[in-house]
Amino acid sequence: MEPVFEKIVEDVFFGKSLFWDIFTQSLYFVDYVSRTINRYVPETQLHFRATLETSSSFLIPVEDRGNKFVISNRTQIAIVSWDGLKGTVDAISKIVDLDELKNCNMLRTGKCDEWGRLWTGLLIMENYNPLRSIGRLYSYRVGTIKTYFDGEVVSGIAWNKSNSKMFYINSSKKRVDAFDFDIINGDISNRQVLFTFENHQLDGMPYGMTSDEDDNLWIAIISASKVIKISTTKPETLLYTLNIPTEQPVSLAWGGENLDELYISTSSFPNQSITMTRLLDGSLYRVTGLNTKGIPMHTFSLVCLP
Repeated sequence: MEPVFEKIVEDVFFGKSLFWDIFTQSLYFVDYVSRTINRYVPETQLHFRATLETSSSFLIPVEDRGNKFVISNRTQIAIVSWDGLKGTVDAISKIVDLDELKNCNMLRTGKCDEWGRLWTGLLIMENYNPLRSIGRLYSYRVGTIKTYFDGEVVSGIAWNKSNSKMFYINSSKKRVDAFDFDIINGDISNRQVLFTFENHQLDGMPYGMTSDEDDNLWIAIISASKVIKISTTKPETLLYTLNIPTEQPVSLAWGGENLDELYISTSSFPNQSITMTRLLDGSLYRVTGLNTKGIPMHTFSLVCLP
């Protein structure tokens, strides 16, 4: 069976950080350029969005707190109250600010592990130039902030099913790295290179990432019109290439009742670092017929660690 593409939402400038909520059967995402948080309900085919004062890089439901989500607010981690319907949010409250310099910086990505820690990357830009940037990786759980390394731009983050490995995309070096992962303490170690884009002559920039039930990684490549599947057990192994009918796939997540539908967000916002050759779409797609499925995504916890 060949993959089937369905365009389900249009008018998205830079859709990212897709999150499939298994409890409400809804897809949440942010549009960084239009400063909106979004919810799409497949059952009704309705799309709801609310506008924020500043752009957010992620939107993740808070565990056991209906209508509350963790977001980024420039360099802050914050909680937003939103009913998923209205065009405005009810309230935003700051939790912590991860930028001590108060410079041209922003939080770039966000994803939670199974214990509800938020993992996020701070992008430190020189004169607002994304081509001259460095990054820093953090994890945050109420009462605990950890810093892991500097000097790299972090995009996608994922884990295997057993929580023994964490993977992350180093966009600045165009590669995927693997770490041994200690979920109890939230520690990473034994860093190894898993997949190098240059070795496979892959153009574009790796960005969003998700894992499937077989512990393979699916990666969106901006400006290459591709999503690739790679192995996490055999380094430098490209398993499958999914060609996308638009120039810039950005983020992806497994959804649907059986988690066998791959949702892909795209961008219509030009990437100045790479020459465009195809359509700048700016839509949300659903892809079926991929013969695999994902694993549930994790919500953010406001419970303090023991």
